Amino acid sequence: MIIEVSILIPVLNGWQFTETCLRTLFKHMPSHWRPNEDFEVIVFDDGSVDLTKSRLEEYERDNSVKVLRGNGKGNFAKNNNRMAQIARGDWLCLLNNDTELTENWLQPLLAHAQNSNVSLGVVGNIHVSPDRRTVNHAGIVFDDEGRPSHLYEGLPVNTPGVQSNRTMQAVTAACCLVSRKCFIELRGFDDQYVNGFEDVDFCLRARKLNWEIGLCGDSVIVHHGSSTPGRFASETRNRERYQDKWRGHVQPDIDLIPKLEGVLWPDRSMMYLILRSITRFPVVGQIIRCSVNTTYGIRLRQAIHRRASRV
Repeated sequence: MIIEVSILIPVLNGWQFTETCLRTLFKHMPSHWRPNEDFEVIVFDDGSVDLTKSRLEEYERDNSVKVLRGNGKGNFAKNNNRMAQIARGDWLCLLNNDTELTENWLQPLLAHAQNSNVSLGVVGNIHVSPDRRTVNHAGIVFDDEGRPSHLYEGLPVNTPGVQSNRTMQAVTAACCLVSRKCFIELRGFDDQYVNGFEDVDFCLRARKLNWEIGLCGDSVIVHHGSSTPGRFASETRNRERYQDKWRGHVQPDIDLIPKLEGVLWPDRSMMYLILRSITRFPVVGQIIRCSVNTTYGIRLRQAIHRRASRV
């Protein structure tokens, strides 16, 4: 039986994160949705040695979570591919175990995916740091060398323009909706990536097959980030594989999107370095930040950019 959404959560130890993830997940699902009828939760435990195994068995007993188990030799790509094989949802919600779900996180994400007038393959959302005030992710952008970065990382989440719907080249798989059809067409993640870059690679491959990538600004979750043991052990190899495959095939947009949206970011310009030095003085810094990130400041920069674009 096909259902609305399958939620896929790979885990390896870190029960303190997984417990919070599952608790907030069930708390903030649509109230009229029924487990295993409207949605399902699948967890892949790849050989945890902490409380994860015994606690997940409790969820299994009440039939709220389906658990797959590995021997510790998997990775993010392989384990998500395994879960996707048995998932029944029209949409696959990929979810890291170090996330905290918030009220009304899923409904706008799903509406964005279902009501689009284009073929959306992947839809991401806004991630904030545990302080719940600072942006961790608002999409993935690329510099001139094709290196990916999280859009608006470090900005206050209430900065005008940050929580906008936008078309992206990529989004993180720490929390996103993926069309089942898209996932099947791409044959899942490239499992040669070991816990890094597989989500960027997936999005870029999806775009090559004419799937669109979106970002829903109305959906916000908390993401602790980089909590998986051994998260960066294969960083160099992953980066080399990614660069060999995609160098020269992505459009630099790390400066373009903020300019179009009128948001003062990123932090590589000389002007930023000067402003950063000035803003280290508390009173001056507070005045400047309040000025440049107000609605009027945003509109002024947007107007300047539009005028400059016509020159």
